[in-house]
This record gives sequence, C-alpha cells and structure tokens, in this order.
Amino acid sequence: MRSLTLVSPIEPEFYVREKDNGKFQPRTGFKFGGYNYDFPITAPKWREQARTKGIDSLPTAEDVGDDEEILFTISLGEATRNTKRCYKLVAAVFSIDSDKVISM
Repeated sequence: MRSLTLVSPIEPEFYVREKDNGKFQPRTGFKFGGYNYDFPITAPKWREQARTKGIDSLPTAEDVGDDEEILFTISLGEATRNTKRCYKLVAAVFSIDSDKVISM
C-alpha cells in the first residue's frame, strides 16, 4: 500500500473551515479520476496562513496562472484513536510552470 501519491487535481478550490475547537483548517475540494474529493491541507505554510489570516485567506483559481499546473501530494494520515481509521489529506500543494517543464 502506498502512503504518498502525486495527483494533478481538476478544478481545485481552496477554503478555510473553522473547526469546533475554534481553530482554522485549510481544505481543498477538487475532482480527480471522475470523483469529487474534499481533503484537509496539512502543509505547514498553508496551516499557518489559515491560522493567522482565517477564513477567505487562501488562494483562488484566479491566483493561478494559465501556464501553471497545480499538483497535490496526497498522503494517508495516521489512524485516529477512536475509530482506528486512516484519512487522506493533502500534504503539499505546489505548482509548476508548464512552459518550463522538460519532457524526457
């Protein structure tokens, strides 16, 4: 079983959710492989931005250039104490300039 995978999401939307404990959690909704997903983002930079700036602090689709491709590193989180289930999350978000990618 793989615990990390790289995906190119379709129509990613970023938002911040306020949790019951008052903390802010960055999240992303996106399409991939014909399915809709909604995962938390655990990348430290994104978590800090959500914590300090709150709701509506994350980039939107308009912030990404037409020549950029967004990629997600999807990870399998640790099992929870109560349910012993593992949840998927976005461990890293990055973009690449498609004009600068070299094909091999």
